[in-house]
Amino acid sequence: MGDFFKRAIEYVKGWSEDQIPEAINHIPFSLESTITLPMEIAAFNWARLKVFVRNVKNETFYIQTKNQEKSFPMSEVTEYERQAKFKTWRKFETYTKFQTQFSKVKMDGDNWKDASFSCDKFQKIYACTHVLGIAVRMKSYSVRPEAKNIPIGVKRKRRRPKLAKKALLSQ
Repeated sequence: MGDFFKRAIEYVKGWSEDQIPEAINHIPFSLESTITLPMEIAAFNWARLKVFVRNVKNETFYIQTKNQEKSFPMSEVTEYERQAKFKTWRKFETYTKFQTQFSKVKMDGDNWKDASFSCDKFQKIYACTHVLGIAVRMKSYSVRPEAKNIPIGVKRKRRRPKLAKKALLSQ
């Protein structure tokens, strides 16, 4: 059965990579995720924020998911790794607390394109603002100047928002 899955994966991979580019119905296949300008803007703004990131063994980064003002100690990271390895939680509440405590990014050196992340968005499109933000912080990715010009965000004014102005006014 294992040999079947191995050959099936090779066969399907061949479908995507061995396409003829000159064919009429050619669909381009990408081996890398594409980085869009909104994703770069979000990553640059995230890298500028005071989000605490703990570096472990120069390849694994832990991002604190809760918006806390202080850094988290290394003992919390070791406890997180121990619980992930041995799965010692007994109640669902402790499991959810464990899962939402940190986010884990695995990155080999400066190669941020092959990174893995425990985020839902990353699992879907293989790119995330957090991975790109860590690459920006490590200076292994340079952000386009267009992404740097946009401010982080403006808070909404107090009171009720004004009604939209009428599009057509009679003279």
